[in-house]
Parts: sequence; C-alpha cells; structure tokens
Amino acid sequence: QRSDAARIAGITLYENGRFDEAFRYFSMADSLSPGYLLNQTFLLRSTLQQDKPDEAVALANRIFESSPHNPDVADRIYELFRIHKKKELYLKHIDAMIHRYDDDDEALGNLKFHQGKILYLTGHQRRATRIFSQAKAHFRRVLPPNHQVFEALEDMPR
Repeated sequence: QRSDAARIAGITLYENGRFDEAFRYFSMADSLSPGYLLNQTFLLRSTLQQDKPDEAVALANRIFESSPHNPDVADRIYELFRIHKKKELYLKHIDAMIHRYDDDDEALGNLKFHQGKILYLTGHQRRATRIFSQAKAHFRRVLPPNHQVFEALEDMPR
C-alpha cells in the first residue's frame, strides 16, 4: 500500500535526521490513508519534533476525536508530548478536548486521567490527585465498578 511505503520512507528519513523530508512523507502517508492511527502517530511525532505547535494540537485533537473512549489512543498522544517535553502544548490539547467532550463522561475520564499523569510527572502532585479524583468520578458514571481503569487510578501515585 502506498501509505505504508510513504510511512516507511518517513521513518528511515527521520532516523537519519532528515526531519523536513520525513515530515513530508508522514504527511503523504496520512493523506493517503486518512485516520490510520499508525500514520497519524508518526506525523504527530514529526510535527512535535519540527516545533509546529498549532499543527501538533490540531493533529492531536483529530487523533483523539477518532476514538475518544480508547485509552490506548489517548496514551499514544500523551507519550509523544511527554517525550518531546511539550507539557503546555499537551495541556492545550487536553483543554480543547475537555470542552469538546463536556457531556461525555468516558471521554472526560480518559482526558482527566492523562491530564493527571502529565501534571504529576511535572511536579504538580496535589493538582494531579484532584484531577485523578475527577477522572474516577466521570468513569463511575459510565463504567462498571470492576473495570480495570479504577485499579489503574488506585495505582497512581499520591
């Protein structure tokens, strides 16, 4: 498939420090297979590396919107922003999605969980604890009490 070839070329270029060219190939892969998470993940990685903040937030929003209840999708976004040390940019993405999904408890729980993680890792433990409590409250409204997310929330550092 052409999008696979474009993504693989982008990966090779990225690994060889040819970031501008890699970005073009990741963009091509995304346009050839819109919404394909693997292509979008590499495009977001490249967008963050290229320091394109508005594009990175817009892409992160688009990726999250493709599957707002999937914690793996939210986690991929979180990891890329964390690795690139873009906490403020990540929080901008989170804030936009919190407003977009203000009536969706599962999506809000997912967002709050990841917001708490980045706050905790950046030294805001008290605020993170409050955010984790909010995540739990959202999840309680829509998930069964034995759902694994509650165990994950209990395991979060306090």
